[in-house]
Amino acid sequence: MKQNRILRLSKVLAVFLFLCFGVACLILLLGFSTLFFKKSSFHIQPNVPTGIVFFNVAIGRPNEMSATAKQIAAVLTMLLTLPPWMALYYQAGSYFSLLSEGTSPFAAPLIKKMRLVNLLLYISAILPVFVWPMLQWAFSGRLELSLVLSDTLFMAIILTILIEIFRYGAELQHEIEETV
Repeated sequence: MKQNRILRLSKVLAVFLFLCFGVACLILLLGFSTLFFKKSSFHIQPNVPTGIVFFNVAIGRPNEMSATAKQIAAVLTMLLTLPPWMALYYQAGSYFSLLSEGTSPFAAPLIKKMRLVNLLLYISAILPVFVWPMLQWAFSGRLELSLVLSDTLFMAIILTILIEIFRYGAELQHEIEETV
């Protein structure tokens, strides 16, 4: 009974994550298409440090980007930072698909998928910290950097710990199978 509930929940999570992947693809296409239409607008807010801010420093003249430069920087930021999230949704969805098929959470393929999801989570947390400031510097000559422990980075650290627990559980399961 409990395993059936877990399998159903895994299927629902897999469908939800694949849906998030589809929405991310749609946002990417809409944002990219705004470059080709003169009267269109696609606005992405610059990376605002959220979480525990260790420092925030700005170097250069005040931000004087034109509207076109801001739009190009925003679309480039989206093109560079959205693909890791898309891959993350896809890999997490495939993880839950495998889990819903009845695969043990301590199986090597699932642990490998968890590691890939974790890597993508780290990339998704760290990439925006560097992409927007570099594009802002390229278009306006102002460099603004922040060192922040964001929620996403904190989740990646927690997931790293969980992966090591699952890896250890897989080793124990392998030793028990060898003993029997």
